[in-house]
Formats: sequence, structure tokens, C-alpha cells
Amino acid sequence: MKVFERFRRRFAITMAGVLSATTLAAPIAPAIVAHAELPAKAGATQLKTFKDVRDNLQKDAIEVISEEEYCKSDTITGRKEGDTAPDKNDCTCFKFHAGVDGKITFSIFGDGKVYVDFWKADAEKPELEKELTLVKDVENKTDFGNIKLTAGDYYISFLNMDTKDIKVDIACVFESKAATSKLVKVESPSKKALKVTFKKVKDADGYEVICATDKYFEKNRVQKAFANKKVKFDKKNGTVTIKKLKKGKKYYVGVRTYVVKDGKKYFSGWSEYTRKPIKVK
Repeated sequence: MKVFERFRRRFAITMAGVLSATTLAAPIAPAIVAHAELPAKAGATQLKTFKDVRDNLQKDAIEVISEEEYCKSDTITGRKEGDTAPDKNDCTCFKFHAGVDGKITFSIFGDGKVYVDFWKADAEKPELEKELTLVKDVENKTDFGNIKLTAGDYYISFLNMDTKDIKVDIACVFESKAATSKLVKVESPSKKALKVTFKKVKDADGYEVICATDKYFEKNRVQKAFANKKVKFDKKNGTVTIKKLKKGKKYYVGVRTYVVKDGKKYFSGWSEYTRKPIKVK
């Protein structure tokens, strides 16, 4: 199985967030300026400033709005001799909305050279810009990891700097600025159930618990969110019960908090998972 496919399967479980991604653009940096100096092909439009490119990319950006779409793929065509500006074929752009402050990490897969821009909507210049050489089945996230955000719309774009077509796979993880919780105790008081106790977090609107029979949280996964009114609280901790688990199976468990903004949940990072799996009665 390819690296990206493994990552895609684990992504929705081990990370948080409600977002979208965007791919492509790059004319703001030396890469595009250099292209602008080349002879233009007939009918080509020269875009020399980041603002020119930004407006075009934002207008046509693909909006990602659900967790299932955090992983996206697109193919961008190779550059042709005489090209002076990116177009809808050799670049692509994705948009995501952060309803609250937080941070985002992008994981990028591909095979070729691309120029990446990342910016907040209508910014005068990108927050990040870099040329990347992507290697097949090798994840690149070190250059675009843990980027701090304030609430708003964001875009990430990719410009094909190669003469060959490049298929780009992109995944993003968003974590709200809200504090995460911490597991206090996990036990199985009754058949096919786990009782999970965790630290109470101020200003959290709810909690989400995840259980699975492997460390990667792929097998027999159960993931459930609980609004505060569904949590049994004492002064310091909250407790919920996860039901309909596999009898006799051992489960790893994790917890995270969430806040609600405009009807949408924004999750914190996950707590540390149980180091040893808990056997269900």
C-alpha cells in the first residue's frame, strides 16, 4: 500500500479538524518573476504580482468543508515553453476555513518540482512560500507544519515547475487553540463497554473519545463526540461510557476537546493515548 494511502486511512483518526486545503500558485516569488521575463506565447496573460495571482486563485479555489475531504488529489500539467504565468492547468488552489484560532499542518505527496504559496484571504503577500522537490511515496510536512492561524479563510496553492504532469496529494490537519484534555482512568465496568474518565477543560463545549484495537486507530475504531450535557462531571473530571465494543478485545483510547463556532466543531489535539490497551468484558 502506498505511503499516502496509509496516511489517508490514519489521518481522520489521529488528527483533528474542520478544514480545507488548496493547491497552488507561485507567481509571487522569484519563480514566477523569472517566467515573466520569458517571451510570452500568443494570447498569454502576464501576471507579475502576487495580488494578480492571488485574486485569480481565490476566485477559482476548491473549497474543502468536511473531514472526509481533508485528503485531496489533483493533477497539474507540465509547464510549456513560453509560459509566462500560471493558468488553471499548471496550478491549482484549495481553500479552507478556520472558524477559530489554531494551527495547521500540511502533508504533501507527489513526484516532481512545485512552488507552494500559503496565505490568508486577501493578504498582500504569502505567509509561506517555497519551492519543493517532491519524491514519490515520501511525505513532506516539515516545511508546512504547525502553522499558527487566526480565524479566517486560508489558501494553499501549488505551481508545477516541471515539464511533466504532476499528481499532487495533499492532506491537512487543523487543531484549535483550545486546551486538550488528559485521560485519568479507563476501565470496563460492563460487557462490551468502556468507562472513560478525563480531565475537565475550561471553555470546552464538548469532548470526543476514540477507541481502537491497534495503536494506529484503524481496527475496530469507535469515535464518538459528547456535548457537555452528555458528560458526567465532578469538580475536576468528566466521565462517559463507550458502548457496543468487541467483547474480549483490547482497546487503545484517546480523548480531545472541541469548541463550537457557527454550528461547526473545532477540535483540539489528541491527548496521549493509553500506553497499554484495555480489555473489554
